[in-house]
Amino acid sequence: MTLLKKRSLIKGALVVTAFALTVKLFGMLFRLYLTGRIGSEGIGLYQLILSLYGMFTTLATAGITVTVSRLAAECAATGGEAEARRLMWRAVRISLGISLTAGTIMFCFSGLMSDALLSDPRAATALRILAFSMPFMGAAACLKGWFFAAGQPVKPSCSSLLEQTVKISVIFAFLNISLKSTNDLGRLCAGIAAGLTLGEIFSTCFLLVLYAASKRTKDKPSSDRRAADKKIISVCAPIALSTYLTSLLHTGESLLIPGMFERYGGDRSSALSQFGVIRGMVIPILFFPFSFLSSLISVMIPEISRLNTMSDRTLLRNKTSQIFRLSWIFAIAAGGLFFCFPSQMGQAFYRTDDATRAIRILAAVTPFMYIETLSDGMLKSIGEQLWTLKVGLINSYLFVRNVLLPG
Repeated sequence: MTLLKKRSLIKGALVVTAFALTVKLFGMLFRLYLTGRIGSEGIGLYQLILSLYGMFTTLATAGITVTVSRLAAECAATGGEAEARRLMWRAVRISLGISLTAGTIMFCFSGLMSDALLSDPRAATALRILAFSMPFMGAAACLKGWFFAAGQPVKPSCSSLLEQTVKISVIFAFLNISLKSTNDLGRLCAGIAAGLTLGEIFSTCFLLVLYAASKRTKDKPSSDRRAADKKIISVCAPIALSTYLTSLLHTGESLLIPGMFERYGGDRSSALSQFGVIRGMVIPILFFPFSFLSSLISVMIPEISRLNTMSDRTLLRNKTSQIFRLSWIFAIAAGGLFFCFPSQMGQAFYRTDDATRAIRILAAVTPFMYIETLSDGMLKSIGEQLWTLKVGLINSYLFVRNVLLPG
């Protein structure tokens, strides 16, 4: 790799990290505001809604950004930019079909899911509003993958910052103007859902404007549509299946936790409050430093994919080894910091000691969570999505065997 290329990658990683940290910081400050506005019970209900929403989001977008980023980078290197653009738009069509289906299901069955899965009918309106964001998320996922492949990580980073700004502005306006006089958690969560949906819409429109303004080559694509579709599906399907499985397990876990709290710790209100502390307060704190590693993954995927096409794997092995060594050092340092100063972290972000005990307990596994996420992204960037699927299946078996069927 040339010195110029190295500098470009480092610069890209630094810029993406700066944007990611800014977005995370805005999110943390806004979460602090939400905690004061809707309380820990409201945060718990909000997190329950996000858990189910996250499962449908995964259904709509799983694997598509990595797939477009990898295949567009490979296409640009072998078949030209026009070929890469055609592939990206084929991915958009596929993603829109999936995301529209996910959004329709979410909208039509929001009431049933609120009663049967969330055990809280107050969530129905918020779920219906969030369903409208699905197609925009699907299109945005493809566009982000294109910009990463084109070596322009600043553009999707700008869209994320715009999205967060719109979300916070709209939600703040709803909660302090339209819903100022109410404490109905169902209506408040619906206002939050409206802000989230509008943020996704603005972000997608912004990415489309940036794409339309980008320079294009005059060469014509050569591959047929079926070949492009097969290529996209062959890469995306294993990634998506693995992600669906993981998301389903995480969603099931999130839906069960409040019920367990309620069974052993009191009423529904206190159960939602405890759940809100863990999922709405502790987990965002623990993953705040992960912005550094997630930025590294997004910037390095096209480069790793390029190195993977070479017959000599020396550069690929050296690059991945270097990334993992630095990542382990960073992950252990982050976990150690949270373990040693849990009270200070809770006070710094939320001005309360409610999260101290949970921060210390989860800090012990924080390095492994970081490395697991990093490994998943790296494996997918070199075409090992089938391996990640196998690992996901093994994880599912162990979960069922040891948690659902103990003894």
